[in-house]
Amino acid sequence: MAHRYWPGEQPVGKSLIIMRRDVNGAQKPRRVIGVVADVRDRINEEPEPTLYVPYTQVAFPSLTLVVHTHDSVAAVSKSVAAVVQTVDPDQPLRGVGPRDGALAESLEPWNAALILLGGLAALAVLLTAMGIFAVISYLVREKTREIGIRIAIGASPENVRNLVLLQTARLAGVGVILGLLLSEVCTRLLGQLIYGVQPNDLLTFAIVAVSLGGLAVLASYVPARHATRVDPMIALRCE
Repeated sequence: MAHRYWPGEQPVGKSLIIMRRDVNGAQKPRRVIGVVADVRDRINEEPEPTLYVPYTQVAFPSLTLVVHTHDSVAAVSKSVAAVVQTVDPDQPLRGVGPRDGALAESLEPWNAALILLGGLAALAVLLTAMGIFAVISYLVREKTREIGIRIAIGASPENVRNLVLLQTARLAGVGVILGLLLSEVCTRLLGQLIYGVQPNDLLTFAIVAVSLGGLAVLASYVPARHATRVDPMIALRCE
């Protein structure tokens, strides 16, 4: 709030009027007496301007009391309840629990979404590897005669393997380029669903591109190795 409304100025001493009326129904000007750190209410949003006012001046239907202790929750809840009753015997006390439990509960929807997206991403990677393996195996079978001729005229197993891997790298390169172009469009549509990473984060795009390229080469290794074992006589005889 200080950065937004008083940039480059000293906010302490500034006056402002808030919309919520005080306990007397008035909207009196209020003076800033201190500045605290930013407050993040939601994990997927940047901190919003926040101010604090004395509860005795502007009351809310409920409030949260944070207690720092090394004792158990049960022991502390009894002590806090006793203190609250000395202030207002009719004041109910509910929702008592450790802070970590409240934090985990607030993050539960995000954790569930993260697990779901992680599972879908892992399935996508697996299907990608299986698809590359199937395509390269098919290409190797289609080029059995060509590979046999290359081996017959003196091509080494390394030359054959490198030939298959090079073809895979070319296909993977085209796929990565097309994928990056489509990702550029999709990130603009899904930019509101991500947080902490810029939609066009170059490092993320680079890591994904390199990872998928490496996956393509790795998935084609078995077909490439199989190509090096082609018997030229059997290949030519079958043709």
